[in-house]
Formats: sequence, C-alpha cells, structure tokens
Amino acid sequence: MTTFILYQISLGEKSRYFDQIAMWPRDTDILMNWDDEEFEWLQDPTLTNDAERCYDEFLTQWDKLYKVLRKYPEQFAERDIALNKFEWVYVLLTNRCFGSNFLGIYQMAPFADFLNHENVDTGFDCVDEKGESLYSLKEKDEEEEREAKWRHQEDQNDFITHMKKDLLECEIELRKKMAE
Repeated sequence: MTTFILYQISLGEKSRYFDQIAMWPRDTDILMNWDDEEFEWLQDPTLTNDAERCYDEFLTQWDKLYKVLRKYPEQFAERDIALNKFEWVYVLLTNRCFGSNFLGIYQMAPFADFLNHENVDTGFDCVDEKGESLYSLKEKDEEEEREAKWRHQEDQNDFITHMKKDLLECEIELRKKMAE
C-alpha cells in the first residue's frame, strides 16, 4: 500500500485519488517521532523502547523500498521516494488505515479513515467481489481448525485408551505366565 500511495502522490492531479490525498493531514505524528525530552516526561521505558524499535523498523522498510523503487525512475523520481514522503505515508498508514492481520488486509476508505477506529467499538467488514464477508471466511476457517484440533484430540484420546487397554491385557498375560 505504501508503494501504491507514493505512486499516486507522484501523479499529482492526474491521480484519481488526488482529492482524498489532498485531505490527508500533513502534521500527523506517531511515537517513533518523539524526542528524548518527551519520553522523559512520560517516564515510561517500555514506550521509549517501542519507539526505538518502531523507528528502526521504519528505517529498515524505507531502505528496502527505496532500493527497489529507485530501479524504476520512469515511475518514481527521486523526489517521489524521498525519506520525508515515505515517512508521511508511513505515518498515515499507521494512524489512519483500517487493517487486519487476516489476509494482510489494509484499507484507507475515503472519510472512514477520519474516524477514530482504534480502541473504540467501531465495526467494519471487508467483502470480496461478490459482497461476501471475508471475516465470515475467517470464522469458517477458525471453526474448521477448532474441529480439526478436537478430532485430533479425540484421536489422541482413542489412542491412549487403546494403549491402556493393550497394556492391561499385556500385564494380565504376563502375570498369568509368571503364575505358571
């Protein structure tokens, strides 16, 4: 999504997303951009460590993406993939994107990206081209996985039950032979 947005920004007014891009705030911020004084004020070493880790990840992602995109100067001029543009897009995606770990879904829906959707009871659904919920598919997959685990556990229990029975029969035979 980062590459897509950088490309759309590079198109300027030719982009079909120009109006949406123009509405995005230019002054958004995230924890990794805070300075030492702000972290001292918070007095939370966990947040400080998270910010350092996030900043390292941010730089790693930019470095990797930059190395790839500069191979395509016809699509991405140097100014279009500068660190400050990447950071702006990165922060926007971090702050304004609806996302999920399920199927790698990330979306920036016009106007919906202005809603506060973090730590609130906001529901949204992703649908396929037929209008069917992708989360329904996820729930179905999770249910099938639970059933498979249950069947496996049942199989394990059957195995243990049979093994106990076999061992008991073996013990009885051994005791008979020892008694002879």
